[in-house]
Amino acid sequence: FLNVGLRQKFFKGGTIKGDLHAVFRHNVPKLTANMQILNTRIPSQRLRISEATLSTNHEEISIKANGGFKRIKYDIDGVIKNELLTPVIVKKLDMTVDNVNVERLLASVNQDQNQTATTISESDDDNFMFDTSLLVIEDCNFKVLKGFYKDLVFGDINAKMTLDKDGIVKIQAPWFDIAEGISTLRVQCDLKNFDYYLRLGLKNVNMDIISTNLLNLSKEISGKGSALVELNSDKSLKLNGQIKFLIDDGAIGKIGVVEYLLKVAAIFRNPIVMISPTTFFDLVNIPEGKFDQIDGVLKLKDNVITRMDIKSYSPTLSALIRGRYDLENQ
Repeated sequence: FLNVGLRQKFFKGGTIKGDLHAVFRHNVPKLTANMQILNTRIPSQRLRISEATLSTNHEEISIKANGGFKRIKYDIDGVIKNELLTPVIVKKLDMTVDNVNVERLLASVNQDQNQTATTISESDDDNFMFDTSLLVIEDCNFKVLKGFYKDLVFGDINAKMTLDKDGIVKIQAPWFDIAEGISTLRVQCDLKNFDYYLRLGLKNVNMDIISTNLLNLSKEISGKGSALVELNSDKSLKLNGQIKFLIDDGAIGKIGVVEYLLKVAAIFRNPIVMISPTTFFDLVNIPEGKFDQIDGVLKLKDNVITRMDIKSYSPTLSALIRGRYDLENQ
């Protein structure tokens, strides 16, 4: 029945029951409803509703629901302004999500938003159509139980979120768990123009996990450290921005080989030291590039580290690394 009223195949399967009336007062249509929805899907939005209830008064529509969006589990409890106009204005929303794959979500958002619902294959879970002009969220308490970006795992996020009429999502979160440490977060996403900004403040995190998953630099920078990450991207999902970091008792992968070569060079400059047992031990044990402290700045443009300044300090060897690094063509 609702599909006939909406003039498209919007809902699929499940049960929708209760009372639903549209009331026109002062040229503003309002809803009078007391409804329950069970095991229903909205294919065009890749949305599954396991259970939902909807009730109204003159000013507000109250809704509670749980289910799944793509592979993300959700639980919501919200209040919507009771006006059957667009955009729909969500006055207050408590939302909890779990199993959030950020990489997959960004890739799906970047699909062509101009496609119609009839062109979306129901078996294709990566494409969905979302018109940002239809929804405004004024105040949302947004909780993420667990999420991941590649192998970077995060969770226990309690954030504030808004979505304005121009399709701009803003998220701010205090301390939460990430990469075996903690972090603060600020995100701004322009869903209409595919413009994304991320600011992470990291403390006591595993820097190998961070560098491997954000920069594809596996086993190159390790140790526990702190960092400030400011990145932006667009529809290409190429990274731009800056990363500053400080690591205590860390290691740089290729520095171990550099140190080894320096010791070999020293032997040839002074062959007498070849008889030293200490020198022999150094030659057969290639070091791992360990340092008391490592700090650095990385500037990125279109997935290329255009400026790399990394300083490392130890009693036996200090180093300064400067250069350029292509994250795609290593």
